[in-house]
Amino acid sequence: MHTGDFNIDMVMEHYNDIDAAGNPNLDNVLRRGSRINLNMTNEEKEAVIAFLKILTGSDMYTNTKWSDLFIN
Repeated sequence: MHTGDFNIDMVMEHYNDIDAAGNPNLDNVLRRGSRINLNMTNEEKEAVIAFLKILTGSDMYTNTKWSDLFIN
């Protein structure tokens, strides 16, 4: 994931249903049945992904209206 080999859909699916089988190095917190598995429906995953996608872009860095937080 840190190398960019996974897209957001793949990351969401990974954390939605972590498979601990055959991975003795997996932290106990991430094992099946833990509260870390998201267990989200497809609709919930799509909503999270849609929200994350609206946070992308460069307008915040290039638009002068964001250059001073104290100006209305």
